[in-house]
Amino acid sequence: MKGTVYINNGYWWYAVRLPGEKKRKARKLCAPGSETALHADRTRDVAISAARKIWEQATGRIPTTHVASRTVDEVCGLFIEHCRTYYRRKDGSPTSEAVVCQYSIRTFREMFADRPVAELQHADMLAMRDALVRRGLRRVTVNCYMERVKRMWSWALDEGYVTASKKAELTQVKYLKAHRSDAPESDPVMPVSDADVEATLALLAQNVADMARVQRFTGMRPNEICLMSWADIDTSSEPWVYRPPYHKTEWRGNVRAVLIGKRARSIMEKYRRFPVPFSPVSAIETEAANPSGRKRGLPDKITERWDAPLYASALRWAAKSAGISPWSPNQLRHAFATEVRRKYGIYTAAALMGHKQAFKMTAGYSREAAVDELVRIGSAAIEEIG
Repeated sequence: MKGTVYINNGYWWYAVRLPGEKKRKARKLCAPGSETALHADRTRDVAISAARKIWEQATGRIPTTHVASRTVDEVCGLFIEHCRTYYRRKDGSPTSEAVVCQYSIRTFREMFADRPVAELQHADMLAMRDALVRRGLRRVTVNCYMERVKRMWSWALDEGYVTASKKAELTQVKYLKAHRSDAPESDPVMPVSDADVEATLALLAQNVADMARVQRFTGMRPNEICLMSWADIDTSSEPWVYRPPYHKTEWRGNVRAVLIGKRARSIMEKYRRFPVPFSPVSAIETEAANPSGRKRGLPDKITERWDAPLYASALRWAAKSAGISPWSPNQLRHAFATEVRRKYGIYTAAALMGHKQAFKMTAGYSREAAVDELVRIGSAAIEEIG
């Protein structure tokens, strides 16, 4: 069967040049037994079956392509196509996972592009892992890339592109353990000091600086503060409660709420007249009303909202200009978690951070407070018993 089956605008399509046609045409596929367009939530097998009927009717012959002849390049391409439609938020906007998956499988695709998937072996997965290590990637990154390649084989089994035994063979490769391989370890992300924060923010426009301060006082993710609008904040009681329109673990069914305390509230009150308190638009208007204000750190192209990369870029520029080692917005989150854990314990820090696994996630964000927390909760016991 010739042609390409793909998804566009939420529906399955079949692009092919049939006998008697001068050029390739795209045809919207229909659900089996009806004239209803085939929605993208149906499996690829259903779409291929619908396309096969079009091919058979036009050519009068049965297609000979069998899934066992699929090459690595073909399966990788189909998986990326799947990721682009699968990894979406409830409003239909794409997440970054599709792009990350494409990066993750690229090495494997380049190494074995023309190899039929039926001929792949466990040793090929090991070869990919070794290639990533030779590239100098960090151990955690290598493991993340391998996890996504394994995920591709699980998807390929559901779609009928590999057998169960082949999927089992290709997903048995072990992840690299800490300090047990040649892959370098990642340096832990440390909280940025309040002194470095203020020295950095002194060079930024007031609105951008206030945005960073609010993140420091609430522990929000960078993307969450970029999305913040007054419509999503309940100001009827104290503390205020901000519910981001979407968040990192929404797909798991988790609920995310950010509590906004008095220090953050006093900063945000200055921007009540703006629907979006922190944005290039509100920053420009704020600086225009303050002739002595700082206009540095604002983007060349004015948009309605900041995005996380643009926000991070402004902070890096200001830190470098202040002679400080560049730091990222996420280090403000680490600083918040460390302070809360030191004073109130890891479970309170986990709740405010939006973590479901305190000793897996929050502990990594607040490792600098671990000893202080131990001293705070264990001093009385050890003095009495020890």
